[in-house]
Amino acid sequence: MANYYQILNVKRNATSREIKDAFKKLALEFHPDKNPNNNSAEEKFKKINEAYQVLNDADKRTQYNQKIDLQNPQFQSNTVNESQYKSYSEIKHEPDFNSGDYSKQGKFYQESFQETKKESNTFYYIIALTLLVIIGSLATLFGKYMNNMAAEEHLNKAKVYFESENYFNAYKETNDALHFNDEMPEIYELRGDIRTIQKKYKLALYEYNQAKKYQKKSNEIIENKIIAIKENAKNENNSIDF
Repeated sequence: MANYYQILNVKRNATSREIKDAFKKLALEFHPDKNPNNNSAEEKFKKINEAYQVLNDADKRTQYNQKIDLQNPQFQSNTVNESQYKSYSEIKHEPDFNSGDYSKQGKFYQESFQETKKESNTFYYIIALTLLVIIGSLATLFGKYMNNMAAEEHLNKAKVYFESENYFNAYKETNDALHFNDEMPEIYELRGDIRTIQKKYKLALYEYNQAKKYQKKSNEIIENKIIAIKENAKNENNSIDF
């Protein structure tokens, strides 16, 4: 009985992965496409194929092991004599899978390579997509930070104009501030102050309500300003729709 373990140059306790790797290596070396008109190489390739068909199948391998144990209880796997294949081991050409016919095992080798390549491409695609998401998130946060900085800069200018009673330019700067951040309550509060001084109570009330809308917590100062506007409007007979 042929010693399939010696033919594939593996130990008896070799794993399925080790058997497949050994088969691939030897199949490439003794493949008929790689050794045209070489009967000896063809015979060795057939033996390699036969050994792989048995050892790669769990049931067939178990039956084979039982048979060799009955024939030789002292069986131990020995490595194949490298001199048997010396004349072919120096051949370095890769098989051409696009020319002529090749074996089922040759197809298996090619399909395994393509599957590995596909898995690798999927992995790199996931990595690239993750990086794009991270970069996009960072860009969004950075853009929001820069907009807040610009809004605060215009708000500070507006406060300077307000303190110097230049209400026209102060209001203009608040418009510019809202362009960068239209959810900053401090901007609306200052606009309400400007409208209050101008006695445009209805507009002032709107601005203060906007400030309340974007406040993260209750602000008694704004509430008091709203109450004061309503009182001033009543005292001056200035109708406001409450």
